[in-house]
Amino acid sequence: MNILLIQYKMIGDVLTSTIIAEQLKIIYPDAQIHYLISKTALAVVEGNTAIDKFICVDNKEFDSWRGVFTLARKLKKNNYSISIDAYGKNNSALLSRIVGAVQRIGYKKWFAPWAYTTAIKNSPDPEIYKTGLSLGSRLLLTASLTQNVQWDLLPKIHLSESEKQEGKNWLIENGLDLNSPITMVSALGSSMNKTLPLIYMAQVVDLTVQKTVSRYFSITCLHKKIKLLKYTMLVYLKHKNIFL
Repeated sequence: MNILLIQYKMIGDVLTSTIIAEQLKIIYPDAQIHYLISKTALAVVEGNTAIDKFICVDNKEFDSWRGVFTLARKLKKNNYSISIDAYGKNNSALLSRIVGAVQRIGYKKWFAPWAYTTAIKNSPDPEIYKTGLSLGSRLLLTASLTQNVQWDLLPKIHLSESEKQEGKNWLIENGLDLNSPITMVSALGSSMNKTLPLIYMAQVVDLTVQKTVSRYFSITCLHKKIKLLKYTMLVYLKHKNIFL
C-alpha cells in the first residue's frame, strides 16, 4: 500500500506535517509513505523513520502547470491508495487529482469537490487537540482514516551523530558554555509580514530569560531578507546572555 503526503513548503510546515506521516504509520504500519517536499526542506526531515521515500521537487516542477502535469504522470505509476494534501494550494490539489489515489484527502476549499474525495474543514476542536492549532489542523487530515487520532504527536528533527557533534562544535566556537542550559528561539518570522514588532519580541525574549533557567538564548531566522532584523533587536534586548 502506497500513500502520498504532500507538503511542498515552507521548511517549518514541512517539518510540522511529518506528524501526519507518524499517524499514518500508526494506522498502516506496513504502508509505504512517500513525502513530497521542496528540495530545500529535505535536511529538516531527513532521517524520519515514518517516511519511506522523499520526493524532492524544485520550483520548475511544482510552480507551473506543465511541471505539475509532468510530475503527476510520474507519480501516478506508484498507484497510491491514499493521498493527503497538507499543502492545500491549487497546484497541489491539481497534483492530487491527476495522481488519482483511490482516497484523496485535503482541506475544504473552493477546489476541494473537484480535487479530493474527502474534504476536511480546517477547524480542530480545541477540547480535543493537545498541541496547538497548527498541529491539530494537520492531524485532522487523518481523522477520516481512524477513530484513534494521536492528538499529542509532535514533530521531531532527527539528527545524525555527526550533525550533533557539528552543532556542539559550533556552540563552543561561538563561546557558549555547553554545561549551561541553552534555548533556541525562532523569534523572527519567515518574512516581514510574519514578524511581530521587534520591540515586542525583544520584551518577550527578555522576560523568558528572566523566567527560565536558560542562560543563553539563540535567536534564529531563516529568511535572508530579514537577517538584518535580528541585529536590530540588539538595540532593544537588555540581557547579555542572549546570543544572536
